[in-house]
Amino acid sequence: MVDWNFLLTIVIASAALVAALFAIYQSYVLRKTVHLQAVLELLRQYTVDFWDERNIVTFELPGKIEKILKDNPGTNFSTLPQKYRNAVRRVSFFFDLLGFLVHHGFLDETIIASFIGGAAIVQFRTLKPLIDNERKLRSDGRFQMYFEDFVVNCLRRPLSELTEFKRLSNNDLDKMNRFARTGHDAT
Repeated sequence: MVDWNFLLTIVIASAALVAALFAIYQSYVLRKTVHLQAVLELLRQYTVDFWDERNIVTFELPGKIEKILKDNPGTNFSTLPQKYRNAVRRVSFFFDLLGFLVHHGFLDETIIASFIGGAAIVQFRTLKPLIDNERKLRSDGRFQMYFEDFVVNCLRRPLSELTEFKRLSNNDLDKMNRFARTGHDAT
């Protein structure tokens, strides 16, 4: 004779297990969706205007920063000459946000470091005196801490992870040209 109560308990427990597994899977999918949204938002900020500002911080400011700080040792983000102020703010806050997302696991550090870690190191090296002055002004050592944390982690990586790329060989280019002419790989 079949014990219907036992059978019903097994069915209900199985349904609960399936529901729990489905909830865990949904949580995973939702987390990936949030990560993707964060990446897309960052890419929206990574525009031509950003590149222009990044070039100011990379190429113009390093030659000027020493003189600016010599003339006014307490120079911070707000007291920079207007020409540099917006570029410094936008670049540093972009990298701080990027560092925040990496630090809290929203973005994979290996991928982000290999994509933009070298640039972050260069930018931080230029901006560090200003960041230090801003920290003193605010009495807050946490200012731009995610930017700095990201740079420290990039510096701990092997240099090859930040700079190594695969390049097309002449043989690869020949294959691409043959494919473009014939529509198939004629190896």
